[in-house]
Amino acid sequence: MKQSLLSLGLGLLLLPTLQASELETLWQDLQYRHPGLNAAESAIKAREAEAASERWRYGPTLTLKGRYTRLDDELGVEVDVSSLAPGAPPMYEKVQDVQYANAYLEARLPVYTGGRIGAAVDAADARLADESARAGQNRQQVLLQLVDRYYNVVMARETVAIRERNLQTLDKQVYSARRREEEGLIAPSERLSAEVERDKARRAMSTSQADLDLAVLVFRQWVGEAHPLPDPGPLTPLSIEPDMNRLTRHMLENAPEMAQLNARTDLARAGLEARTAGWKPTVALFGRYELLPDSLTALEPRWAAGVAFEWSLLGEGNRLQQRRAALARVEQAARQTEQSETDLISRLQHDYRDLQRANADIESLASSEDLIQERVTLTRRGYEQGLNTTLDWVEAETALAGIRLQRLNAVVDQHRALARLYIHAGDEDRFFTILDQPTAEKGQSR
Repeated sequence: MKQSLLSLGLGLLLLPTLQASELETLWQDLQYRHPGLNAAESAIKAREAEAASERWRYGPTLTLKGRYTRLDDELGVEVDVSSLAPGAPPMYEKVQDVQYANAYLEARLPVYTGGRIGAAVDAADARLADESARAGQNRQQVLLQLVDRYYNVVMARETVAIRERNLQTLDKQVYSARRREEEGLIAPSERLSAEVERDKARRAMSTSQADLDLAVLVFRQWVGEAHPLPDPGPLTPLSIEPDMNRLTRHMLENAPEMAQLNARTDLARAGLEARTAGWKPTVALFGRYELLPDSLTALEPRWAAGVAFEWSLLGEGNRLQQRRAALARVEQAARQTEQSETDLISRLQHDYRDLQRANADIESLASSEDLIQERVTLTRRGYEQGLNTTLDWVEAETALAGIRLQRLNAVVDQHRALARLYIHAGDEDRFFTILDQPTAEKGQSR
């Protein structure tokens, strides 16, 4: 009992750290509701059914056939026996009535096809793998679009918050400037300059609010009205240095682009196998059983079984050139795979450089923000002591708002670059894990 209570208590303590991030929760829900992803799943199921159907070609076939026939006259055999018995009439034996019906079962079991069935099965498996890879690429694109729309809302809300704080500060400065002007401590031009900066801040605030409204509209169109707007709290930098060697290996093994290239290579090889099999004979067992024996003639058996052999020696086009074409397609697929590997690695390196650039911007802007914050503090203190003007204070506050906006952009760029890096590597789960971790642990992530 004590152990159960202890386990329950530990589970409750660890529950907050096990909860999925807001973005991950949105993604989990979107995967079930997105029409394009649902269509891709249906296409995969169709390819799975086709692949399963091709495997039935290894088994027997059973066909029921029937036919009703009417002749112009009955069929029979007449034998002249006068040479044996002079004066005897000819002997007549009826073979078939004027009308008759046949119905029989016909079975066939392939024994040797030269690789034709194996090539068809391999081609169906390759088409299934290609469909799954295309669905994976579509899934990647949808996730990247979700990340983009999610951070558009987050950045727009943070921008509005920063500009709103700056506008409130400037309102206070304008109010203070008016009081000082009334007391004769400053010239009207100083107060007017503060009001001009305040009006600029209002226009910027209005623009940011319009950007937020647009971002919210696009987000709602994407995820629906049921979900609340993104609210991850203060957006903080992610102190992480990805292991590029591991990500590169993971991409080459799991990325849907590589899976699609491998599938197309397998499809080309299956085509080559089919062309090669066209040179070889086929052997099959067969059997036939008549269901209406009354319609059989004396020359027709009730059942028959045996071995069928077929070898196409000439025809069906120039098979040598067809095989050369199949070999060229295999070579083409191999060269495309090599080129695509290079392109994918370059794309991953580009994502990593974007991440490094964002990290450098965050570090530089953090230092600048500290300096400007100190400048604002000293300017405000000097303003209260009469050592600085209203314009000095306004300029310092405006500079602080500007550097905060730049740092916000850098943090959002970092999150987006990190998302692209892991999603393109086919390891989006790791990206969500990084978002789920407490801030103090993110610096140790790999």
